[in-house]
Amino acid sequence: MLEYWGCVHKAAPAYYSYISMLSILCPSFDIVLQILNDQHIQGEYKRIKKIAYNVGETCFSNRIKIGLKQGEHVSGKRVILSVDGGRTRLREMNPHKKPSKSYKAKRAKFDTPWREPKLFVIHVLNKDGSINKHELPIYDAVINDADRCSDLLAGYLKKLRIETAAEILFIADGAEWIWNRAKSTLLKLGVSETKLSEAIDYFHAVEHISDIISTLRKIDKQKKTALVKELKKMLWDGKLEQLISKMTVLSKGRKLILDKLNYFHKNISRMKYDQLRQHNFPCGSGIVESAIRRVINLRFKSPSTFGNHDNVEKLIFLRAIFLAGRWNIMINNLIKLNHKFLQQNLKLVSHLIILN
Repeated sequence: MLEYWGCVHKAAPAYYSYISMLSILCPSFDIVLQILNDQHIQGEYKRIKKIAYNVGETCFSNRIKIGLKQGEHVSGKRVILSVDGGRTRLREMNPHKKPSKSYKAKRAKFDTPWREPKLFVIHVLNKDGSINKHELPIYDAVINDADRCSDLLAGYLKKLRIETAAEILFIADGAEWIWNRAKSTLLKLGVSETKLSEAIDYFHAVEHISDIISTLRKIDKQKKTALVKELKKMLWDGKLEQLISKMTVLSKGRKLILDKLNYFHKNISRMKYDQLRQHNFPCGSGIVESAIRRVINLRFKSPSTFGNHDNVEKLIFLRAIFLAGRWNIMINNLIKLNHKFLQQNLKLVSHLIILN
């Protein structure tokens, strides 16, 4: 009966919702337990973890549908997409690791390497280019696997009927793993090229200009500052050929600088910031950088915080749902999912009893 009414590990929906919420907002499960004790709510450390991971597992296996409203779509809307990578530590077993001389030598040996959660953001824009506050964003991430990240993004976009959007901007930094998949993913979903704009984050492009100018020899600091300002103005005004030509002359054939200029040659079609402004599109990818900080860094980037791959990815997913303002949608969908699943099982059991 508890399962029938949507309970998880004998926990009512309100209880497991609160436990799961605290688990992704607090820096550790110990802090979750302390908060529960302060509020005179019964809880045990192992059960708290079990409930949070179980909620994460159930939602994770239905992740594309679980956080969306019924019938949610982006038809006729202006959509901005962005992808970036964060940093977190994972616990990875290493049976070949040399035993420690300390008293903990008998414990299982593992490494805690840094890994990259690849996170994407889906936002709806107003006509003036500002974020539409009445449309909830979508955040989600996978760890390390660029292909799986692209497939997951495609799953959400297909559900949202992205091919019916009015305009689409895909903006990110210059990472090749992003741009190798961005356009092909959208075209496979039926998006027309006439609706699609691609852009490199303006501030990342400016960083590359600064890096190139900093390598120039026999030029004082004041002149370098003036050069960066001049080249930034060219970039902002869309004078890309003029920008590349001037930096080529400044390089004086130095291979190091010419190699850095390849960044601009490869992304020249994604640096038309004058055209972006004309269409009231943002020129920076702050939406995804902000999401990386809030979803990943503030909870999962601490050097002393690590877990196994699957559990960390589930908790990242839950935190992304919460910070996107979709928590109540997820919990209501989870209750309906549990109820529907058990109803199907009860029908099957009843049918088998009748057959016997």
